[in-house]
Amino acid sequence: MLSGYGLGDGLAGVIAFNGLALVGVVVAVLLIERIGRRKLTIPQQWVCAVVLLILGLWSSIPPVVVLICFLVFAFANAMCTGLDGRLPG
Repeated sequence: MLSGYGLGDGLAGVIAFNGLALVGVVVAVLLIERIGRRKLTIPQQWVCAVVLLILGLWSSIPPVVVLICFLVFAFANAMCTGLDGRLPG
């Protein structure tokens, strides 16, 4: 699927997805004090859930939508998990 977008090499795909995840963590770190931990974490978890539902329930999903869903998931999931250590237990 990734070869159609110039990411046919496994390493290039991993670098692209991890680069987007890194951007998500940086955005979360920059916004954590302005927005608040809970307000920054909970909506991102809903975004991840909706993306996974789309991927799981749409059987004839076009490849470009799969790619967009994976990119959105990588970004939103990185924002959530990047803040786990900052949330009180």
